[in-house]
Amino acid sequence: MDTGPDPARTRIALVGCVALLGVTAALVGTVVPAWAYPIINTTVAVALIAMALAAAATPVAIGLTLGRRTVIATAIGLISVAAVLAAAGWAREAEISRWMV
Repeated sequence: MDTGPDPARTRIALVGCVALLGVTAALVGTVVPAWAYPIINTTVAVALIAMALAAAATPVAIGLTLGRRTVIATAIGLISVAAVLAAAGWAREAEISRWMV
């Protein structure tokens, strides 16, 4: 009879997630250059999903479903992030060119 996820496994995954988020926050705040933020954040998101799945969470329990709403929300999120990054790059280029004149 299956009684659900193993509590010890869940605790280990939770400690791992908290440690990963703590290390990431420290690195992003001090060491990592600005251009690496999207890469670091994507890598951390994939690691957190892997940890959740390793702790016996189901894909539905962590929100990994493939429905119309999910696809639309993902598209909106990706477009929003791309727009913000493009605007930040444009603003930086405008700032640099202003000082070069």
